[in-house]
This record gives sequence, C-alpha cells and structure tokens, in this order.
Amino acid sequence: MFAHCTHITYINIHIIQDNEVIVMPSRIILYGKVQGVFCRGYCSKYAKLLGVSGAVSNLPNGTVEVLLNTEDNIILENYITMLQANPRKITFYGRIDSIIKEKYHGNITGDYFF
Repeated sequence: MFAHCTHITYINIHIIQDNEVIVMPSRIILYGKVQGVFCRGYCSKYAKLLGVSGAVSNLPNGTVEVLLNTEDNIILENYITMLQANPRKITFYGRIDSIIKEKYHGNITGDYFF
C-alpha cells in the first residue's frame, strides 16, 4: 500500500550554547489512519534504511509521533518522501493524510525504539 500525504508544515529551531550549535532531535507527527496499521514498524524500517535512530509512539489523540535523532534536512526530506511513497513496499495498512515536522526539545522517548 502507498502512504499519501497532503500537507506538511516545517518549523526549524537551532540552539547555540557556548558558540556551538546543539543538534536537536526532529519530531514528526503523522495524521491519518496511523494507529493499529503497522505504522510504528513502517516508520522504524525507513529510518533504519537512512541510518537514523529514534522512537515512534502512538499518541492519545490518534496520531503517531516519530522522534528522529537528526536535524539534517536532507535526511528528513528523504524520510518523509519514503513515508509518503513507500518505495520499498514495506507493509503498512493505513494512510498518512498530513505530516507536521518540527524540532524537539528533550530526550528521545517512546514506546517503539529503533
């Protein structure tokens, strides 16, 4: 099945401490039919293909949160493109209607680590 996305919002935040840029994990929220459809496994497999670690969680409002240990925009764009197009035909029985991408302040936590 192909995941489909109709809306993406981008928010970029960088923190400078002691003249060094601190890498902030990226947070992606997936909207659509994303719970109970193998979405967390689907997200983790594409992250692993890109060499990115992180975590995926089902949220109480029916969305899925992906925390990726990168702020590299090229990796993030490739990741989102993979989630949308499913070029490797990874099992996913749902659909992604929209994605919000933002920087994340905090530790990577979740219920499905990769």
